[in-house]
Amino acid sequence: TPSAGIASMINECIAKSFPLIQPAFTYVLRDVKSIVDGVSFLDDGSSIQSHIIARLLGYCEKVAVYVLTVGSQLEEMGSALAEDGFILESYVLDSIGSSATEKLADAVQQRIAADAAAQRMCISRRFSPGYCDWHISQQSTIFQLVDGDSVGIHLTPDCLMVPRKSSSGIVGIGRCDGHVETYN
Repeated sequence: TPSAGIASMINECIAKSFPLIQPAFTYVLRDVKSIVDGVSFLDDGSSIQSHIIARLLGYCEKVAVYVLTVGSQLEEMGSALAEDGFILESYVLDSIGSSATEKLADAVQQRIAADAAAQRMCISRRFSPGYCDWHISQQSTIFQLVDGDSVGIHLTPDCLMVPRKSSSGIVGIGRCDGHVETYN
């Protein structure tokens, strides 16, 4: 349990963070056309190179490809605090940004689930480049499929997203036959 002073500082950071969080997201749906040797081919000619993702998408007809961010203002405030020597406050804002990003990802997944349910389909868990055997360089494929710039996200040459409190990935969509889990 933090001391009263630390708890008060955390509560102040939380209150100050709300206007700095600017959630934005976009996603597109693509048909899964074929899967060959761990590569999933989509209807627009793009491909996802991952044996784990290929196994997942083998049960899916579609894939939702998304990018999301909570914006750059929270990150900028945290950096300014760190430069001024307020390291703990900067760390708290960074943690708030991570939590807000994860909450936004949950909300986007729920929206995809609702869209899938309207089509009598179910969704998988979400997966992002850099996890399992899906190499981070595949981030460029995500950005070819979804216009990250439209929500203020830019991809660096090393395939990292700016602002840092951003996420990208896929959610498989398929028939509700026990192979694709339902997430609400």
